[in-house]
Amino acid sequence: MTLNHWILFASGAISALLVSTTYDAPLIAQTTPEDDLPHLLPHLPAVVEASEATSIPQISPDLQIDTPEVAQSPIERAPAMTMPLAASSVSVQLINDTSEAIIYEALGDTEPRTLAAGKDVTLQSLSVPATVTFSYETTSRDRQTGTGLTKAELTAESNDSLLKLVVQPTTDLDSEVSNLTVESNGNVFVF
Repeated sequence: MTLNHWILFASGAISALLVSTTYDAPLIAQTTPEDDLPHLLPHLPAVVEASEATSIPQISPDLQIDTPEVAQSPIERAPAMTMPLAASSVSVQLINDTSEAIIYEALGDTEPRTLAAGKDVTLQSLSVPATVTFSYETTSRDRQTGTGLTKAELTAESNDSLLKLVVQPTTDLDSEVSNLTVESNGNVFVF
């Protein structure tokens, strides 16, 4: 056994002895596990020899340690569309095609706002890259029950860098989205 194995064994033995001492005691214990510790130490094997006390413990090459997989970068998504940008800005016409009010925000350009059911608004000259978020105002999103979910249909007017985003209700988890992002190269993503 290597030094590391002995340390693990010793700490496990101490824990086991503390547990058995604690649970074998009467209902009202007169001692605490800390009081019992000095009595337990002579029964444990010596973990470190005097000559090893000043050396750095070496890990055995045979010791196998399970390490969790490192998360890979997120899956690259293909853009929903690519639109030519005349300038470093884009305009987004947001159309609420649901039966409830939605809250929307152009991150970095607007504060959260409310858009009534059946209404539309045009957000002009948003700085690119631009992200618009949207969700129901009063219905909470619940992916397990399929309530409060939205999907979006996109169309682009390239002559004036206008992106039309029609928000609709859905219960389909695969089509559910609540964000629109336009990158500086004209790539448009919905997620």
